[in-house]
Amino acid sequence: MPDPKAYAIDAFSISWKENCYYAVPPFSMIPKLLQKVEKDETQLLCLVAPVWPTQAWWPTLIKLIVDRCLLLNNPQKILTLAHRPQKKHPLRKMKLIAFPISGQPLMIKEFQSKLKNSSSNPGVVLRGNSTQHIVDNGYISVKEKEIPLIPIYKCKYFFAIFIIAL
Repeated sequence: MPDPKAYAIDAFSISWKENCYYAVPPFSMIPKLLQKVEKDETQLLCLVAPVWPTQAWWPTLIKLIVDRCLLLNNPQKILTLAHRPQKKHPLRKMKLIAFPISGQPLMIKEFQSKLKNSSSNPGVVLRGNSTQHIVDNGYISVKEKEIPLIPIYKCKYFFAIFIIAL
């Protein structure tokens, strides 16, 4: 039964253009969410998602980033299994990040123009099934640029900063 105080029952049925949003979707919904952000030209959405470069949605997610990302500690404490809440999530080595993303091309272009060039060697082959190399150096790479990752313990007021930045 829907919550009587809810703004909407289906988030995908309303426009996301004007407001700022926060989402922690099931991983299977990430592609649909990214499509909605692009289609509606969402101003800003803080998406909590795993570092998972082998997923088909990963390049789209990286392309939509518009600010520094926040590396979240202890994903085992954040994620739960709806059908077995007392059981630990099976993806133990996963890294979760709060990605500030937008569907507005000018915001994306402006942020990416400020990024430092990546110092990684373009000839180096990274392990295809590993996500560790992305966060070990504190950056995610996009178009040979580096997007800094801020560990949550170094940023007590991330969400306040995130909201003020609007």
